[in-house]
Amino acid sequence: MKDGDRVLQKRMDYIAELKIAIRNLHGCESEYVESVPVTETFQGETLWTGDEVFTIRGHPKAKRAYAWGHATGKDDQARRYVALLELPPVESPETAVKVAVAAEIKNAREKTKGRTPKKPKGEARDVVLQSRVQPSEKALYAKVAMAQVKIYRLGYATH
Repeated sequence: MKDGDRVLQKRMDYIAELKIAIRNLHGCESEYVESVPVTETFQGETLWTGDEVFTIRGHPKAKRAYAWGHATGKDDQARRYVALLELPPVESPETAVKVAVAAEIKNAREKTKGRTPKKPKGEARDVVLQSRVQPSEKALYAKVAMAQVKIYRLGYATH
């Protein structure tokens, strides 16, 4: 198999994994639409780059979903998937990433206060991204922090 073919196959496998995550998290079938270059940075450090856009069928309100996956766990051996529906405040790939980051910040704050964030029954624990919110973005992050982010993880759960 040529290198170009391997890259294409890996990309197709990744999109298929995201479609499975959308189905498992939201009960919707999906079709890949496009990749959107989204870069979220904090204090000069890149937190996330990229976002995949899908159309969905089978949801009463949402018509699109935004999803991505990344390595996690010991030696990056597990994979974590995030899939958000296009429902307020999520209205674009950029706001989907902001919602996910805001949820991670909220979870981190709850953990530092000694509380364990509530998780749906059966959902694995996730890795928390700790960062500070810039004053200029505080209102946006406060609004999107209330959005629900569901996470689907393949492999083992990290603690």
